[in-house]
Amino acid sequence: MSRLRLLSWQTHEGVRAAHVPPSQFVEHLSILAIDSAVSLTTGDYESCALLLSGTFDLVGGGTAWPARGARTTPEGGRPMAVFLPPRTRFVAANGQGEILLLG
Repeated sequence: MSRLRLLSWQTHEGVRAAHVPPSQFVEHLSILAIDSAVSLTTGDYESCALLLSGTFDLVGGGTAWPARGARTTPEGGRPMAVFLPPRTRFVAANGQGEILLLG
């Protein structure tokens, strides 16, 4: 039988993060609250950046995705995500909103 496990979110320096129990599928889970831009390097596993709200110019490694998102809420508009290889520089710029980062 499947179980739903609720995560406890904590905020630090504009990033909401949840402790994720050890799993073979998830290393980390965080929500980036972005006002203008954020730049980070992904961890040791493939990551998914899912736009929850806002519109951003995204860059992952050497690939650019300009003006992606256009969501006013996580349920409003078409979902958009990019997948990033391990240890890849990721930039979300020229926007305001939230991005879920799952590694």
